[in-house]
Amino acid sequence: MLIPLWARAVETRRPDGIVRDPEAVRLLDAIDFDFTRFDGAWKSQVGVAVRTRYLDDAVGSFVARHPEAVVVNLGAGLDTRFDRVDNGRIDWFDVDTPRAIALRRRCLPPRDRQHALAHSATDPAWIDRVRACGRRPVLLVSEGVLMFLHRRRVTRLLADLAGAFPSGEMLMDLIGGVMVRCPWLHDTLPFTRARFAWGVRGARDLRRWSDRVELLGLRSMLDESPHRWRWMRALRYAPVMRRQFVVAHLRFSEVP
Repeated sequence: MLIPLWARAVETRRPDGIVRDPEAVRLLDAIDFDFTRFDGAWKSQVGVAVRTRYLDDAVGSFVARHPEAVVVNLGAGLDTRFDRVDNGRIDWFDVDTPRAIALRRRCLPPRDRQHALAHSATDPAWIDRVRACGRRPVLLVSEGVLMFLHRRRVTRLLADLAGAFPSGEMLMDLIGGVMVRCPWLHDTLPFTRARFAWGVRGARDLRRWSDRVELLGLRSMLDESPHRWRWMRALRYAPVMRRQFVVAHLRFSEVP
């Protein structure tokens, strides 16, 4: 939860930052935590920044097409995307574990049309609350969450979402197998007890998950703001490395 907050605050403080998140800066200064342990972890910081910018643009595009949309932020943590994409009409649900939501309510009290649901992302109990909004377009966003869960739990979640939100769409970031096998390549993960549980080999993996899931796009984050990746931008030309940090855009089919 704290790593992406730190990364967004660092980006906001840059004069050429690609993300502007003043709430992240405020929270970074207010939370009693030694964030200096992340000093030098530029790969994670850039990764969060480009992912945030990409997802902000993707969510904003969906909201522009569907001004009355419902957006569900799975594993919300201390995310502040609602402030950056709200059009004054959408309903927004932040879903996370009870402890995370309790912290979120203290640090980021919900705004109008913003709702906090204290459930794990894989707990289907939150789905009925969202479905109560009626037959409005639904976008689900998962950022920095699902790669830490067992693959079977993720595929079960996608099946539940496809059944609950036919024609709904989802944005989710994924990692590749190299990152799972070599977690030491991640420059902030060693500071936590979290471990990656699975990775994808490519688009074909996603198509095998469910016959009710359509893959609309798969974007490597190495292609986003390549000037910020320093020497790592050269990895864009290696197919196996392009797959290590991607965002998938899915659509759920109404009929299996």
